[in-house]
Amino acid sequence: MEHSLLYSPNNHLLTDNIVTVMGVVNARPTSVCDGVENISTDVEPCQASSRYTTPPVASVMKHGVRSWTEPSIAEKTLQRFREQRRTNQQRYRKKNHYKAISLENDVAILQEELQRIQSILHPPPSVPSNTSPWKAVAEFFRLFRNGVDEPVENKLGTTTPLNDLYDVQKKFLHVVMAPNVAFNNGYGVDAVMYHWSFHSQQHEKAELLLTRLEQGSDNAVVAFFDNSTTITENMLRNSLLIVANGGGESELPSFAWKLVGHRLNFRIIVRFVWDNENNRFKSAYYQADMLTPLIKVLGNIQDASTVLSSTLGFY
Repeated sequence: MEHSLLYSPNNHLLTDNIVTVMGVVNARPTSVCDGVENISTDVEPCQASSRYTTPPVASVMKHGVRSWTEPSIAEKTLQRFREQRRTNQQRYRKKNHYKAISLENDVAILQEELQRIQSILHPPPSVPSNTSPWKAVAEFFRLFRNGVDEPVENKLGTTTPLNDLYDVQKKFLHVVMAPNVAFNNGYGVDAVMYHWSFHSQQHEKAELLLTRLEQGSDNAVVAFFDNSTTITENMLRNSLLIVANGGGESELPSFAWKLVGHRLNFRIIVRFVWDNENNRFKSAYYQADMLTPLIKVLGNIQDASTVLSSTLGFY
């Protein structure tokens, strides 16, 4: 049996695994059919070859490695998912871009509408040549009762309603006041605007109420105002911060906390002197009694004087 023609001369060196693999690799392809009946009696002619199709080389490798020439279903699914995600991201970016453009256009339209409404609420000042100083003072109170806000340029480069009001206030002063008008802190309309703007920044949400007008001497009109402002922690930190002992962080003096949240009311008296020749005010001096309400809240004149000498002081 060892030298039979049906066995290889080196049959004793071949294992069963090698024989099996070689038999699979050398099997007849499915397309070959010579019409000869198979030796096996239970297999139909030309059907036995279908059992011995030539698989990809990788399919007969050890551990059953798949063929690399054709991606699996999972790989195809992952690829489709990545393509869909890329498409969704592009669509999302395009949508956000169009939305940003639309929002900018809407904001520009709203700004134009606000300016139109603001021009109705605050029409440009026009003081007739025969106007009286009383009417000029009344108009001054109407425009300045909430203080002065510095103009701020927004991101779109357009004006805001507050900027429009600032322009109206400034134009009004140029109409009713002399170019070199005198007041407590200097001369000129620009100096007046800066002074009122500075105090408006220090006193948040201040309200000015005109209580009385009196005829003074030398063509003067005396206006009595009640100023009301709520003291906030932010206001105090901007005005009263001191350096702690040892160079530590800045802190508020202990008495300052008595003022936080307190509504402070004090009287302001402004004396407007009218120039009949030019129909304008040539001076506007004021006096403010802020010390009395501060003493009432803080309890002593020393702490009240400290507040009065800070940027919160109005005198």
